[in-house]
Amino acid sequence: MKTVFNLLVVALAVIAGWYAHPSLIQTMETNKGNAKKKHEAELAAAVRKITGESTPGSSSRTPSAARELAKAMRNSGSGALPALPPNSGNTNETSSPDTASTTSTSAAPNTPKDEIEAKYPLPAFKEISEITKDWSLIPSRAFPRQVKTLVAINLEGATGKVPLPAQSSALAVGMSQGMLVIMKSRDESARSLVPLANTDIKETLTALYEKYKTYKTEQVMKERQRARSLKERANGATSTELAAVGPKPKSEPGGIVTAMVESLRFKQIKETTEDRITAWGDLNIEEIDGKTYWTGSIQCTVDNPIFGPTPTEIMALIRDDKVIKWLYTGSKEEVQ
Repeated sequence: MKTVFNLLVVALAVIAGWYAHPSLIQTMETNKGNAKKKHEAELAAAVRKITGESTPGSSSRTPSAARELAKAMRNSGSGALPALPPNSGNTNETSSPDTASTTSTSAAPNTPKDEIEAKYPLPAFKEISEITKDWSLIPSRAFPRQVKTLVAINLEGATGKVPLPAQSSALAVGMSQGMLVIMKSRDESARSLVPLANTDIKETLTALYEKYKTYKTEQVMKERQRARSLKERANGATSTELAAVGPKPKSEPGGIVTAMVESLRFKQIKETTEDRITAWGDLNIEEIDGKTYWTGSIQCTVDNPIFGPTPTEIMALIRDDKVIKWLYTGSKEEVQ
């Protein structure tokens, strides 16, 4: 009996589902159609917003960017708005300032370094405290040197103490144990060890070093000026100049001028030597102090009386294949 009852319930359920099925299918189709219409309405509204159309029929054609947008939305199946391609057919849009500057400005080419400035670089100076090792070791080249005493000093002589009042002139002849060796003059043997702070030697040497740095910087600027002048002239010597200077000096491979080498070997100057040459320059014809010469230059180091070996450029004035004299190319001062 129970089994018969269960079969009856199942049969009734099947019959009810048979009659309800067409109604269920119709309801699902209706809901699907409504969802499609709603989606298309949202799509049309989004297109009008992007293209600027006020009504659905205000434009006969959809711009390409809007078509791409609509296609992307259909393919994605969502109502999210993908970004428009930049400047893709929408004539009402303009690039942002940042974008415009990025697309219109190309990278600036590397400016080639001035060959003359590269050849004549500005000198790099050490601090005077580095040269003197924090004033514990003044180069011996700086002595003897006139100084002024800032306090009263007693010099030790063979006959006893020799007083030297403050603000007196004295002669610093060297350093010992980090102190100055002071004498009153070359003619008097009395001397004493005094701290550097008891004299004006720090101030004197610092001021001298500043003048030296200015001088060397100006010398390099004049060397550049001469090089630019020769470059503009391009060795365009006149026939009169060529007759005045005589034959071109003999030279060897690498631009080495024979007369200049011989001059250095015979010690025509004392401030530098052949082994200190770092580079050779070109032979030119120049007028110096109203006279015309062949000129050859060398990059080298010379001995500064106080600050030691210093890189610089000097030039030889040459006639009849002989060096007449040597000059600093910048200042035109004679090399000793």
